[in-house]
Amino acid sequence: MNPVTRSTRPCCPQEPTLSEYRRNPVPPINGSRSTTPDTIMITNEMILASAGSGKTYQLTNRYTGLLALQLKSGGEEAIAPERIIAVTFTRKAAGEFFDSILEKLALAASKPEEIEKLARSDDPLAGILGATSQDDFRRILRVFVSRMPRLFLGTLDSFFSNIVRSFPAEFGLAGDFE
Repeated sequence: MNPVTRSTRPCCPQEPTLSEYRRNPVPPINGSRSTTPDTIMITNEMILASAGSGKTYQLTNRYTGLLALQLKSGGEEAIAPERIIAVTFTRKAAGEFFDSILEKLALAASKPEEIEKLARSDDPLAGILGATSQDDFRRILRVFVSRMPRLFLGTLDSFFSNIVRSFPAEFGLAGDFE
């Protein structure tokens, strides 16, 4: 079993101001284990690892942490799971990813020890997860479930297919292409 390798790259050239942060509650992660949203910078992250090495675990912790960060930065109305894109190679993996997020949220909403498990992960958002209450996880779960039809947790192929279908003229294609 190969260890998981993380590759991070800043998604923004500079830190956002607090007012920009309030408008867009998913700020750039600086790797700190902060529990306050105003001190966290988020980077894009690619996880490279072989099968069975814990990619789904790490990705679902990151996704759950981003939802908690959104809640902490702007309340329930700031939770926007549809703004987080999670892609993988297979439909099976995408389904497992979705199921795992749902399970983590439900467990954290019902058992304090599950929140402690999330807080012990090596993700930079573990501090935010540990500082999120059961009631907060219930709010996140409610929003996540209500917005399920708008989420994108899928394959790379389907992601790019959706982009091309959304902008066929820009790609020089007829509107009814297959």
